[in-house]
Amino acid sequence: MIVTDINGKERNVESIKKISHAATDSITGEAVEETFVEVKILGNTRNWVEWWPFADFKRLNPERRPRWKE
Repeated sequence: MIVTDINGKERNVESIKKISHAATDSITGEAVEETFVEVKILGNTRNWVEWWPFADFKRLNPERRPRWKE
């Protein structure tokens, strides 16, 4: 499947998984839950994994619906 990455380039991907990550806000010190998309990209010579902010992914790929990572 083809998706647009956060730099605007079209990528051939194997899987798209929605993940949540707990981070600490550096200003207030409180825990914040952030949502990312884990994307397995199929390159010409190798495959790799990238993590993109979910909001950016949805803005660039409104027709795609990632599944939650198990």
